[in-house]
Amino acid sequence: MYKKLLTPFLLLALTSSAWAQNKTVRTFQFESKSGSHTARIVFQTIRFDESKHKVLIDRNNRTIIDGRPAFGTDASVPNVEVISMRLYVDGSEIHVPKHLYVDCYDPNFTSRDLRVRFDRKDPRIVIVDLHGADAAAAYTVRWHLKTKGRHTRSAYQDFSAEG
Repeated sequence: MYKKLLTPFLLLALTSSAWAQNKTVRTFQFESKSGSHTARIVFQTIRFDESKHKVLIDRNNRTIIDGRPAFGTDASVPNVEVISMRLYVDGSEIHVPKHLYVDCYDPNFTSRDLRVRFDRKDPRIVIVDLHGADAAAAYTVRWHLKTKGRHTRSAYQDFSAEG
């Protein structure tokens, strides 16, 4: 009897897991408005391919990918990588250098985990907050993206998410 119940349950669990992972590999768009201004941020993700990167675990159990500490990993290889981050303000694309997002793996693209807004004091600055991964690998990154360039970023491992 248990075998009859277990087989459909396992099939459902495996299918749900595969669907959830595929859901994070695509293009994600978020938009914010302030007065007459509109900001749109577009992220494109792909499944992480270890053969295209140099991956190592250092002696402190940190994952290093292509020479940089990787956010969203816990001494492991990530599932998803961000391959592009594009910002549009009032229809014009503002270049976002790859070094500002290339080390952010397994991001969470939900309305709860990603927030886009204009700076209250300066509408030429778009602030993007992203929470990525979960448990011990959880991290938060905040970008200050400026219409004239000179973007900044702060990021940290979110140890409060550990169980």
